[in-house]
Amino acid sequence: MNHPDDAIRVLFAAVSPASSTDAAERLGRADDRFVVETVTDPDAGLAAIQRASVDCVVAVATVDGRGLAFLETARGRFPDIPGLLCVSDEYRDAARDSDGDDSPVSDALAAGVTDVVDPRRERDAVPLLANRVANAVGASRAANERDRQRERLQRFVSGVSHDLRNPLNSRKGGWRSPARSATATTSTPRPRRSTGRWS
Repeated sequence: MNHPDDAIRVLFAAVSPASSTDAAERLGRADDRFVVETVTDPDAGLAAIQRASVDCVVAVATVDGRGLAFLETARGRFPDIPGLLCVSDEYRDAARDSDGDDSPVSDALAAGVTDVVDPRRERDAVPLLANRVANAVGASRAANERDRQRERLQRFVSGVSHDLRNPLNSRKGGWRSPARSATATTSTPRPRRSTGRWS
């Protein structure tokens, strides 16, 4: 299958194979650029990130904390890849602290997650998730491009600085004395003695 040049490869990690497949299919339909792969095992997820060119990792928050733990591990090993945590109602209720405040967002951001998608006011979480994924990948690609431009500029400046410090060695082939060069180019051949014959 051919993918567009601006394809966004998303790794979708969830505990339940049935729910993850349905959500991944809907996420793939939400944006033509999305190429979604699903995993239900943390080790398989890390292997998929290492094997494929993944642009974003999405994990569904679980009550036992496996979704957040997977994202924390993935971000630790692959810090340049955005990681999003999708919060479910069950996880939000379980994570509510003793003061009655919601802590999923603060816990996830403290663990190094790029963004938290909490669709408590949305009937359908997929469009919101798709928008967050596209924004996270766009920001990541822009940051990577800025880093590449900065590296190219640093190499250029370093080369120019080297040439300015060593002007005699900047020309290919080294430096020759102008006097010797002029002598070599203006010397005339010694005239041959005529024999008086054409051949």
